[in-house]
Amino acid sequence: MKNINKLEELIREFDSNYSKGESENICVLESVNDNCLKSHVKKYLKLDDGEKPLFILNIKKGLLSFSIPFTGFVITNKSIHFVTLKNYFFSSLIPLKGNSMEMNLDYIDSLQIGELDSSFGSAYVGHQLLVNGQDMGLVRLGFGVTYDEEALYYINGLSAYLNENKLLTEAPKEFNWQ
Repeated sequence: MKNINKLEELIREFDSNYSKGESENICVLESVNDNCLKSHVKKYLKLDDGEKPLFILNIKKGLLSFSIPFTGFVITNKSIHFVTLKNYFFSSLIPLKGNSMEMNLDYIDSLQIGELDSSFGSAYVGHQLLVNGQDMGLVRLGFGVTYDEEALYYINGLSAYLNENKLLTEAPKEFNWQ
């Protein structure tokens, strides 16, 4: 990302103008609190001194949440942090923990939610998390058999907005999810 000092300002602008629908699975700026951070810190998130969470994909737990490993995604003023599921053919039958990473924002040119998993079976496993065009694994946008479309559109809309404002150098790719 170029000029990451503007990131918080651009997220604030995007969020205040976003009108497609709210997601209960997203915490942004002032709505980020200890409750949103708790499960992320417990599972994978380690914040450095001065690192401030700006965006959290904070999945609300469902009835079957015990059967699928935790996934999460956080954007801070310095980096992105995420934990994903392994993206492989049998993901819907045996969901395995994938990547758990932290990536400095200076090295990120594109960021978006990609294709719905195409694993064996019909249960929802997750969507690809694409960073610099590379599939980092599956991140869940909801629990149960459906996903949170509002979260998907919000994240990709934010990515497009950051690209329009020259923070990301690559425009998000268009996907047809249905």
